[in-house]
Amino acid sequence: APAAADNDLGWYWKDGLRLKNADGSLEFKFGGRVLFDLSWISADDDFKASGLSTEDGSEFRAARLFVEGELYDEYFFKAEMDFGGSATGVEDVQGTAFNDLTVEVDDNRPVIKDTFIGKRDVIGSADVKVGHYKEPFSLDQLTSSRFTTFMERSVADAFVPGRSDGISIYFAAMVEHMTWPVGVFRAADDAGFSVGDGGYSATGRVTGTPLYEDDGDRLVHLGAAYSIRDAESARFRARPEAHLSDRFVDARTSSDDVDLIGIELAGVFGPFHAEAEYVQAMVDGVSGAASPDFDGYYVQAGYFITGETRNYKRSSGTFDRTVPAKAWSKKDGGMGALEAALRYSSLDLTDDGISGGEIGNVTVGLNWYLNSNMRLMANYVMSNVENGSFDESADIFLVRFQVDW
Repeated sequence: APAAADNDLGWYWKDGLRLKNADGSLEFKFGGRVLFDLSWISADDDFKASGLSTEDGSEFRAARLFVEGELYDEYFFKAEMDFGGSATGVEDVQGTAFNDLTVEVDDNRPVIKDTFIGKRDVIGSADVKVGHYKEPFSLDQLTSSRFTTFMERSVADAFVPGRSDGISIYFAAMVEHMTWPVGVFRAADDAGFSVGDGGYSATGRVTGTPLYEDDGDRLVHLGAAYSIRDAESARFRARPEAHLSDRFVDARTSSDDVDLIGIELAGVFGPFHAEAEYVQAMVDGVSGAASPDFDGYYVQAGYFITGETRNYKRSSGTFDRTVPAKAWSKKDGGMGALEAALRYSSLDLTDDGISGGEIGNVTVGLNWYLNSNMRLMANYVMSNVENGSFDESADIFLVRFQVDW
């Protein structure tokens, strides 16, 4: 427990290692995550002949360490580094890239994830933060990979900006049951580096829980997000919800700017939970160029066979850590939490003369939460790709071993 003296720090454990002083004005958390994935892909011969990789593989999808904290009840910060093998610049989200931002990245060096500083209650109860972090767009993207139902986010994530350099203001407590973050950002690589004219964006998201009962055992989440982006070029591409696969669809066009719109709906009713999003990208082409409207969506549902409830974090409008009713233990007889899930997702990158292709996925998931910090995941993805005369499918089986603290 924390020491009695106000300025002395005491160690304790709460889903991670923490330091805190007696009055709570200083608090630090040290944590990380390790996600180790295995992947097996089976595809038709025509699929292989197209040049797309369909090889099996393994990788550390993430191997992160971070420190975050609160200073003097007024300031907060976070610094997170990823030592996994997925250092691929700004395009490592599903494949969103603006203004041809390409920075040569060494796959063997760590990359920056959420790294920022902030100030509490700058305007009323609103917080301000500045640094490199996710733009406020998409429930699926803003929910940490530690807590997503499936191993990879849906193909609709191809439109989501992901992490950028920026400054934002976050309204959470000003209206009960609502959040309202908005910010100005600049596209940057995974080192938080960006040089060149343009590349700015303004992004905002509003969420609410019109139904919230029994401490979140019953809730309905509604959300919407909008982003306007200064972009001389725009590229959207997506993998079939398997990170070691090639990107099966790809669209690129010149533009003046791009508008992104996202709509969110989710619900939790005891052990059952459901979630859906629709995202549209409207490209304003330069004079004489195409101005396509692309879109994507997903619908998913899950059920905890062992009776747990998917946790929701009202302060951020995202889903949070699942805590098993009884952790898996031979000593205590607990079996952990078992969850079954199903998702359908679709992405259309063909419009106004741009033929980036269409992809539709059905994903079946099974998650075993050994305790609140460890889980095993298995996903089976049935993916179908159409692009002109090309109409082929692939079957993908994925396994993840996860620990986070």
